[in-house]
Amino acid sequence: MKIRFIPALLIAASMAAAFSVAGAAGSRPADTGSAGTGLQKKRETLARPDAESDLVRGYNALSYTLDLDFPLLSRRFSGTVTMTAESLRDDLPSMAVHGPYMDILSVEVNGESAPWETQGHLIVVPLLNRPSAGETFTVLIRYEANPQYAGFFRNDTCAYTMSEPSSARYWFPCKDVPWDKATASVFATVPEGVFVASNGVLTGRSREDGTETFHWETELPIATYLICVTMSRYYAVWTDRYPTADGGWVDCLNCVFEKDSAKAATDLVNLPEAMSFFSGLFGAYPFEKYGHAEVTRDFNYGGMEHQTMTTINAAWFRGDRAREDGFVHELAHAWWGDAVTLDDWPDIWLNEGFATYCEALFHEHRHGPGAYSGEMRSQAETYFIQAEKTDFPVYDPPEGELFNYGISYCKGSVILHMLRRVMGDGAFFESLRSYYGAHLYGNASRRDFQSACEAGSGMDLEWFFSEWLDSPGFLSVVYDWEAVTAVSANGPDREWTLSLDLAQDPSGPVFQMPVDVRALGPGSARADTTVWVLDRTERFHWTLSFRPDSLALDPEGWVLLKARRGSVTVEPGGDVFRPFTLKPNYPNPFSGTTSIEVESAGGQGPGGPVVLSVYNCVGERVRSLGPVRLEGGPVQNVEWDGRDNSGMPLASGIYIVRLEGEGVALERKVVLRR
Repeated sequence: MKIRFIPALLIAASMAAAFSVAGAAGSRPADTGSAGTGLQKKRETLARPDAESDLVRGYNALSYTLDLDFPLLSRRFSGTVTMTAESLRDDLPSMAVHGPYMDILSVEVNGESAPWETQGHLIVVPLLNRPSAGETFTVLIRYEANPQYAGFFRNDTCAYTMSEPSSARYWFPCKDVPWDKATASVFATVPEGVFVASNGVLTGRSREDGTETFHWETELPIATYLICVTMSRYYAVWTDRYPTADGGWVDCLNCVFEKDSAKAATDLVNLPEAMSFFSGLFGAYPFEKYGHAEVTRDFNYGGMEHQTMTTINAAWFRGDRAREDGFVHELAHAWWGDAVTLDDWPDIWLNEGFATYCEALFHEHRHGPGAYSGEMRSQAETYFIQAEKTDFPVYDPPEGELFNYGISYCKGSVILHMLRRVMGDGAFFESLRSYYGAHLYGNASRRDFQSACEAGSGMDLEWFFSEWLDSPGFLSVVYDWEAVTAVSANGPDREWTLSLDLAQDPSGPVFQMPVDVRALGPGSARADTTVWVLDRTERFHWTLSFRPDSLALDPEGWVLLKARRGSVTVEPGGDVFRPFTLKPNYPNPFSGTTSIEVESAGGQGPGGPVVLSVYNCVGERVRSLGPVRLEGGPVQNVEWDGRDNSGMPLASGIYIVRLEGEGVALERKVVLRR
C-alpha cells in the first residue's frame, strides 16, 4: 500500500528540547572540495565485519523488527530488536549477532529468557533447543546504545543513521553483513513534532504522552547497511510522482529542511526523467517508494543510498542543479546496490562503479554521445590522478580504501565503459538486464556479472575481467609509425602502407584490448581501423589510399589508455639462436579460419618434438594443432578453424597459440569472434 503525503511544514518557532544540544560528538565538517560531485564519497572508517565466524554463518536472517525510542537529548537511545532466522544446519548449538559497545538488558529465544555473552563485536546466544536445518526461531534483544563515532549521529537540527559498510551493528544488534538480506519493520518513537523517515512504506503513526511513533515497513529484502532512520522537526514533507517506463509511477517522498525546499524543487527536477530512463534500460524500479531525506552538513558524505530513502547532505541542495550527478548516482543505486547487492565488500565496484557509470549514461540520454564521452574522459582522468598517488586492483581494495573515488568509483565505471566497447551495445545492455533480473532482491559477485556478460555476448571474457579487476594500472604504450608508398597493383594510383609499432610499459602487466586507430590525411581524408593489442610489443600494417599526416590512438576514448610517440623496438633478437619464430596469425581477429605462420631458422633444433597448441585464458588446452619440424621447410602455415579437439566451435574471446617443446616456448594471442 502506498501512502500519499499531504504537504506539511514541520517547523518549530524555537529550538525544542528534542534538538537542543548543539553539535554531535565526533561530528566533522564535510569536505567541500571539487572532486566528484562536490563532497567526498563514502569513507571506510571501520574494520570490515568479522562475518566469517561460524556463529554468524550458521543461520539465515529472515526479518528484523526494530522498536526504537529516541529521546533526542543526546545520542543515547533504547531499543528492542526481534530477529526471525532460519537454521542452515542440523543441531545448531548457538548463533551470534553483531552489536559492540551496547548495554544488553535481556535476550529471549522463542519467547523464553536466554543467556548471552560477548565475544569482540559479537553477541553470542546459545540455542538450548537446537534447531534443525530449515527450522525457524526468533531472538529478541533489549538494549541501550550510545554510539559515539559510528552508526547513529545527532545534532541540533536532525538525527540520522549511516551504516555502510559495517556500522549498522553500532545502533542495532544484527547480522551485519551485506550477503544476508531480510525484511525490516521499524517502529521509531520520537518527541512530538519530529518527523521520522525510513525504509519502505509508512503504515502507521500514533501519539502518546508527548511522543509520536512512526511505523515503517518493507516487505522486500534489505541489507542491514541499507536500513536507516532519519529525523528532524524542521522538515517540509511532500510526495512527487516519478514516472516509470511502463506508464506507471513511483511515489517519491521528500523530507527537506523547509529553508531548502524551494532549492530542492529545482535540484530534483530531472530525477523523474532519470527514474523512467533507468527503469526502461535495466528493468522496472524495484521498490515500494523512493525518497530523499536531508541531513546537515556534518554528514561526512554527499549522499547515501539507503533503500527507498536516500540520505542527502544539505550542501547538495543549492537550487542550481550543480549536484545533479550525485542525485542521479544515488537513484541508480536502487538498481545497483539495493535491489542487486554486492555479495561481499571486495566487490564494492559492483555498487559504486555501476552507479557512477549511470551518471554517464544519463548524460548520454539527455545530451547525446558527446556528453557521454566527455563524462567518461573526466572519470578516466580522475583515476589517472589517483593512480599517480597510489594504485591498487579494483577487486578487493586494501583496508581503508574501499570507497576510493578514483578507483572503486571512476575506474569501476570506466571498466563498464570498456566492456561496452568489447561486447557491443546490444550484448552489453542485454547482459545488464539479464544480470539484474537474475539477482533481483539478492546478492551477486563479479563472477555472476561475468557469467551474465559471457552468456549475453557468447564471448569468453575471463581475460577482460582478470586484467582489469585483479591488476592495478592501465594500458600505457609508446608508439611509432611510418607510411611507405607503393604503386597499386590495380593501376597507376599510389597506395600507402602504414606500419604501427606499439610497446607496452615494461614495468606493468600486459593488457589486451581492442584499440581504435585513426589516420588523417590531406583535406578530409580519414581512415579508421581497430587493432587488438595483445603482447608487450607488436607491429601492425594496413594499406591506405592517401598519405597520412597524423595518427591518433583511441580517438573516441574507449580505453583506459595513455599513449605517447617515441622510439619502439619490436621483438629484439639479440645473439640467442631461435630455431623457430611464431609469427602473428592472420586474420586476427578472425571468425572462420586463421592462418598461423611458423618460421624455422635452420641449424641445430630441439631434442624432441615441438607442438603447436591452443589454450584458453585459464590455461586449459582446447586444441592440439600437431607437431612442427625443422625439416618441414622454412615457413609452415597451420590453419585453425576456431574449434576444440572434439570439433565444437569455441566461444568468442582471446586464446593463446603456444609453440612448445624442449628448448622452445613461444606464444601468440589470437582473438576469435563469432
